[in-house]
Amino acid sequence: MKRKIAVASQGTGGLEDTVSPIFGRCRVFTIVDVTEDGIGRVEVKKSPWADVSHGAGPLTSQMIDKLSVNLVIAGNFGPTVSTLLGEAGIEKAVEPTGTKIGDAVRRHLRS
Repeated sequence: MKRKIAVASQGTGGLEDTVSPIFGRCRVFTIVDVTEDGIGRVEVKKSPWADVSHGAGPLTSQMIDKLSVNLVIAGNFGPTVSTLLGEAGIEKAVEPTGTKIGDAVRRHLRS
C-alpha cells in the first residue's frame, strides 16, 4: 500500500508546517510518500502557479496529477479544482487551517 499525499502548506513546507487555507494559490506543497510502515520520504515542492492572474487552481491540479498524488489535503478547494481532482482520481480532504501537516497526514493514515 504505497500512497502519495500532497498537503497545501502555509509556510515553507515540511511536517512541522501547517495546512494552508487555499489550494490553487498555495505557494508550497509538502509531498509525503506513505508506505506500509507509515510516513516515508517528505519533499517540498514550490508551486509556479501561485501568482498567475487566471487559472491557478486548474494549473495546480495538473501539477499535482503529474506528481502521481493519491490524496490532497488543504483548508479549502474551489468547485473547479474539486471537479478536476475528482476526474483525475485524486481524493481530497479538508483540514482546518493551522493544523500541523504531520498531524493531518497521520490522521488520514488511520482512516
